Amino acid sequence: PSSVPPGRLRTRHAITAQAQIAAGSMPTATPWQRRTTLPPPKPHLHLAVLVDTSFSMHPYTAPMSSAGWILAHAARTNQATTTMIGFGDRATLLVPPHQQPTSVLEMRAFGGTTAFIDAVKLADQLLRLRQPGTLRMLAVVSDGDLPDTAPAQRLITTLHQTGCAVLWLRPADLAGHTFTHTTTIEVADPIQAVDAIADAAVTALEHA
Repeated sequence: PSSVPPGRLRTRHAITAQAQIAAGSMPTATPWQRRTTLPPPKPHLHLAVLVDTSFSMHPYTAPMSSAGWILAHAARTNQATTTMIGFGDRATLLVPPHQQPTSVLEMRAFGGTTAFIDAVKLADQLLRLRQPGTLRMLAVVSDGDLPDTAPAQRLITTLHQTGCAVLWLRPADLAGHTFTHTTTIEVADPIQAVDAIADAAVTALEHA
């Protein structure tokens, strides 16, 4: 429906518009109607970023803290919902979904990596990563040196089987574990990890 041509004139709405004008009011009727081809709805990406905050990952905490701010604000103007969660001795929600932080929340690196599974479950709770039918991605920045690799692998496999892509960014200078059912990339510096997450998100949206 449109208030101006071109299109097909809808008589009833045209009369309503004339009556509104005659009464001295602003016309709200839409006398014209035309057919247009609408593009298909764009997919909406659910992206969860998990950052290892154990002591060995210290060089990555500051760049990934900034990445959390960047991704949250980028999601506002793109088809995405993002969250960032740190995992060490416990899982910590750093950037909640649908929020644009006003400042960068600096992560600290200390302790071990016992809370990976809790972090994945929190991300799943927030973004429904295991729900088929949506575009989902889990990005993990970690050396993969976890104390519970077997249950972690089962959880990763479950995500993979439901269609959730798992991107794993491993520091090239740290020894660790490589999980199956992930796209694992070794990065030489923290900035490469940030770039890899952004590139993967854009690619996922372009090919959805």
